[in-house]
Amino acid sequence: MAVLRQALRLVRGEVEALPVLHAAVREVVARILRATGPVLVTGEPGSGKTTALVATVAALVESGVALSQMVLLTSSRQLAWRLRRAVLARLGGAQLQPHITTGYGWSQLLLAEAAGGGVAPASGEAWGAPGAPLTVMSAPEQQWRIAELLRSYPASEWPERFQQASLAPGFAAEVRETLTAARRAGLTPGGLAAFADMGRGAEWATLGRFFAEYLDVTAAEGVVDYTEALYLAAALLRSREGAARLARQVRYVLVDEAAELDAAAIALLQAAHLAGAQVVAFADPTTQVNRFRGASEHFEADFVAAVGDTVARPLLRLELPQRLRVPTTVTVRQAPNAEVRELRLAGWLRTARAAGLSWDDMAVIVPGGAVAVAALARTLTTAGVPVRAAAPGGALADEPMVRWLVEQFSALVETDAPELRADSSVPALLWQVWKGSGWEERLNAEVLNGGVGATRANADLDAAIALFDLAGRDIELSGAEGIQTFIESVRRQIVEADTRRESGQREAVEVLDPIAAVGREWKAVAVLGAVEGEWPVRRGRWRLFDLDAAREGVVDAAARRAAALGEQRRAFALAVSRASTSLYVDCTPTEDNEPGAPSRFLAEFGLPAPQPEPLDDTTAQTLPELVAKLRAVALDSSQSEPLREHAVALLHRLAHEVGVGGTPLLPEVDPTRWWGVGGVSHAADPVVVAGEPIRIPAASLGTLLKCPRRWFLEQRAGGAGASGLAAGVGTALHKLFEWDANAGPLHDEQVAQFIQEQWEALPYRSEALRSAGRNLATAAFQRYAYWREHRSGRALIGSEQAFSIPLTLPDATVLLTGKVDRIELDDQGRVVVVDYKTGKTAQVEKHAEQLACYELAVAVGALGSKVPTAVANAELVWPSIEPRPRIASDVGCLVTPDKTYLFAVEAVELPPLERAAPLLELVAQAIVPLRTERFDARPGQHCNGCAFRRGCPALEMGIDSDE
Repeated sequence: MAVLRQALRLVRGEVEALPVLHAAVREVVARILRATGPVLVTGEPGSGKTTALVATVAALVESGVALSQMVLLTSSRQLAWRLRRAVLARLGGAQLQPHITTGYGWSQLLLAEAAGGGVAPASGEAWGAPGAPLTVMSAPEQQWRIAELLRSYPASEWPERFQQASLAPGFAAEVRETLTAARRAGLTPGGLAAFADMGRGAEWATLGRFFAEYLDVTAAEGVVDYTEALYLAAALLRSREGAARLARQVRYVLVDEAAELDAAAIALLQAAHLAGAQVVAFADPTTQVNRFRGASEHFEADFVAAVGDTVARPLLRLELPQRLRVPTTVTVRQAPNAEVRELRLAGWLRTARAAGLSWDDMAVIVPGGAVAVAALARTLTTAGVPVRAAAPGGALADEPMVRWLVEQFSALVETDAPELRADSSVPALLWQVWKGSGWEERLNAEVLNGGVGATRANADLDAAIALFDLAGRDIELSGAEGIQTFIESVRRQIVEADTRRESGQREAVEVLDPIAAVGREWKAVAVLGAVEGEWPVRRGRWRLFDLDAAREGVVDAAARRAAALGEQRRAFALAVSRASTSLYVDCTPTEDNEPGAPSRFLAEFGLPAPQPEPLDDTTAQTLPELVAKLRAVALDSSQSEPLREHAVALLHRLAHEVGVGGTPLLPEVDPTRWWGVGGVSHAADPVVVAGEPIRIPAASLGTLLKCPRRWFLEQRAGGAGASGLAAGVGTALHKLFEWDANAGPLHDEQVAQFIQEQWEALPYRSEALRSAGRNLATAAFQRYAYWREHRSGRALIGSEQAFSIPLTLPDATVLLTGKVDRIELDDQGRVVVVDYKTGKTAQVEKHAEQLACYELAVAVGALGSKVPTAVANAELVWPSIEPRPRIASDVGCLVTPDKTYLFAVEAVELPPLERAAPLLELVAQAIVPLRTERFDARPGQHCNGCAFRRGCPALEMGIDSDE
């Protein structure tokens, strides 16, 4: 490790200009051209490996080798795109079939060409239907398929200590990662099962059987995952037909960032080498960061063993020396908290921009993966720094744009829309929905205007493109059934940023993690997280299936910790070596005010210790911040008149600055947008239409009275959100109770069948949770049935009865609406209104107004002529609450036979409504916000659990909720 630290030690000094082809690169290129066998070129950051690869390609083309006879591989899709640009820029002119891709991409191409020509891999390998090309699955689709297969595996198939875990939602992800790692290491299903015979654990036998079934099923369907594509492509090249085809088509396979290859990719290179292609690899093992994805721990030894064992074509090993590519300036800082850290970082980036660098010349590298990258990108964008976040794609179904389009599709099916015919193709319907939405024009405008909106708009466009690509894969899908099939496939896909489109965007600082920084270089680079606990992290990830331990037989904890520390050391070395002129390292902990020691890596790589500096917060860091300070001065009567006039003049000047398309660059300058200055605004469409009755659902009357703001955001602004699992469970239980009331009493078999069917459609995350939900529903019905049978003097006269009560107030007409769950008669001929609540917490006071409306509906005859108007106490029933010990405060509750437990607050009696006057007064109060359109926030106990608590003006003003 001392050699690694010394080799990557950063020292101050002048940067030596690197010629297009310095002497060392020219020598390497010349020796590659003279070589008769495979070549391995190693070099540290900045030594010119990629430059040498591009120069080798150009030299080969000049010597008569066609570019179409070369395959150029690198470790990621983004790097492949950049390598393609570099090669084409060097060669100039038009080029035919430049095969510049990743190992996965080349594997897919080999398999597709072979399938089209009727060529199959070596005997015994899974392949699929004869002559049919294989489709490569994305990671979400692979996990979905694994989860589907695991459903057919009962828990008893696994060892006892795995049985509970096999029912958990994350089990499929653990299995997928283990199978992927096994295939990367070249393991077969039999190889996994063999671990059980070696005493590594019985779970490996089950996993081996599952792996074999998974391969059989995916092969029969003609689909493979990325790692299996590598495995099959290597098997193809080992076959006689595949080797002959490669020998005719490919003369050179050149690999950039070869140290990031896993065992499966190295096996592919070995097969290409044995088929006659000359393999040339460029690698830097000192900054290898993909070991967690299976990159070979001993890359050089593994590569040499794979391609260097032939006498006729000996391996040539070359080394590029370091060319003093060290940054001119190195700045190491430690801010008092994360907020100050981000302000300093934004200031450093703007300073570099003012010094002559473009935004594209700068990057920020942060550990922590996609979540940390996205969070920092949002912060920098808010601070006025244009950014481009390089993070892995997310699930397609989670994208807001996709969710909206899928909702529109679902609405076509649910409403049986006229445009939905049996022959209506899914792609055509999707295009129709898209064009009618207006999203295209809106997103294009946001992209052109830049800022936070542009970042979100680009992500929406990426998602829309991925959705249309998915719809175009099967143009035969049509009608309602086709839409359902398409929606299911959306849940199994991933969306990634289109780097080709992003290349044409405006300049931006790239925000990325160390993995995405492989093979990249910028003039100015900021590295965050150089603090103990973050870089290196304090703990690693625990895995359910320990493949390394299974292969090694013994778990050496100390060796594992050393290996993990080495991985993080290499990642840090990669990050700090990406800068050519200026390096900025921040040692601030991510959590505010939490003390943290600077990372040990600073001293190891010769970086200075951080010097904490106070922040000067008197200067505006961004234009919006400047506008805020100017507005504060302009409105502050304590400031001098000349200063206030000067602030107003500056605001007037900024008000005339426009962005792309003529839109205001700083709309917040407009005084009409200042709170408390322009008066109360009114919507174009009134909440209450003059001359029409005001409709108030009984269930929302209490919310309207307690907090008009919450009522408006939930009922009118659409902020209540989509119905989730709890709402679905409640709806299904109400249907079951209604069926029992109308056709009951139901038998156990009928209840079980109903719950089985209804709960199958509910959005549970796993079969284990679905099974538990069915059990809870069964128990809830049993408690309901006990309540139904053990009350004397009750007769059922109706269920799910809707009503509408017109109320005439002095200055308005109100229509009070609702639906009663159950209507009974007591032994005195009075009507008892029963309302089911399917939650787990009994809050009687929360429903007082609702039950008062129901009692009024009875009293005024709104439930029909068959329902008497004499009113008894209304009741609330909570069937989902489990029995508990009786306490003194329990009233109106049904006691179980042992008189020890009772169904908690099952039947709660409320004070009788003696007359309608109190309710009329409440309704008169409730319509005031509707008529005046002033939906004020009213704090109280109901604030607990409110979805709109954050940003509530009443709470921000410090009003106590108890008041």
